[in-house]
Amino acid sequence: DGVMSDVAGKAASTLPSFRYAGPRLHEGRRTVLLGDCAHTVKPYFGLGANTALQDVERLRGILAETADLSEDLGGALERFTDEVAADSRALVTLSRSMDRPGRLGTLQFVLPLVLDSAFHKVAPWLFGPNMFGMFRKDMGYRAIQWRKRLDRTMQAAVLAGMSASAWAGARRAVRALAGATGAGEP
Repeated sequence: DGVMSDVAGKAASTLPSFRYAGPRLHEGRRTVLLGDCAHTVKPYFGLGANTALQDVERLRGILAETADLSEDLGGALERFTDEVAADSRALVTLSRSMDRPGRLGTLQFVLPLVLDSAFHKVAPWLFGPNMFGMFRKDMGYRAIQWRKRLDRTMQAAVLAGMSASAWAGARRAVRALAGATGAGEP
């Protein structure tokens, strides 16, 4: 009962700030930053836990490829930083884009998901799935970030073209209607 009362009396906690610890993810030969120590992210789809496991797997692979760890542990840790740091930064940037406050933040989160889903459904050979669908693919976070930027550019071009066509069509329709009713004559 006392523990439950203490827990119930605590103020609500908030999510941590999304931070990137790089550009170097190691210190000397003894300390390596992995998971949330290197990159705090939004906890969607187990993103924090999964990326921590990915970091561990990448480090394991690099250590396994290193012929003599007693001689080249520092070099192995440098290789880990070189491989993981840019992806960690991209991951934090993606996570921040999912967590902007207020109505505008909600719109900036929801609208890209809707647009991505619609464009991917119509032209999956041209447009990638939404960001959460991209997380399920076997690609790095820099690649996801680049792909989403490309998709946004192509979506903007398509929407601008559709808007211009609709505007031109509406102008032609108004002119035709004005000509048919005689309203366009002096």
